[in-house]
Amino acid sequence: MLNTILKPNSPCFIVDKMDKHLCFIGGVKEPVFTIYQHVNAQYKNLGLKNGDLITVEVPTNDCVYTLRCVLDSDYRYHVHRYNLIYSETEVNKIQRRKFFRVPCSIECGFALLSDNAATVEEPIMYSAMMVDISGGGAQIEYEHDIPLNIDVILRFALPLPFEEGNYNFTVFGKIKRHNKQNNKHYIGVEFISLNEYESNIIMGFAFYKKLQQNR
Repeated sequence: MLNTILKPNSPCFIVDKMDKHLCFIGGVKEPVFTIYQHVNAQYKNLGLKNGDLITVEVPTNDCVYTLRCVLDSDYRYHVHRYNLIYSETEVNKIQRRKFFRVPCSIECGFALLSDNAATVEEPIMYSAMMVDISGGGAQIEYEHDIPLNIDVILRFALPLPFEEGNYNFTVFGKIKRHNKQNNKHYIGVEFISLNEYESNIIMGFAFYKKLQQNR
């Protein structure tokens, strides 16, 4: 069941006894959900022991899955490995929550494909500010209106959730919403070309930002 939901390298978070959310990268193999803590992760000592019952939260495009697991861990090659073992009855208790978008301030560039009908290799780019993002799209602030249903190319960078550095996105999207406030235009862009790796980066970024806001 979970192999269709939780993909290898899915971003996931353990909620520990102190209600702290810890950032991990994971792989899936039923009936064991194995997550690997990066050697440079912020939390190196979880204070957990084998047999502890813990909660794992896994964000996907439209919801967050909550899974109760029993911990069985070891330490190899400078990486903590956590096998989270659950029964088939626990699989059926996965809970869904509506996915969210989080505010941000990220410089971005976009191109209107109507301006670049001949080629998209070197499109005409306009500068804007991304003001929120989710696994399914983003909202940008721009000085002019953009017609609805126009296809665009959106370029931006996000920090990698489990290692140093940024990932540079070039995403095809479609203009879906428009709102004007204080002489600023807020344009909603739906992502239509993300691959699984890119989707995981965005979901991990959005989920981690949400956790920081709730602290």
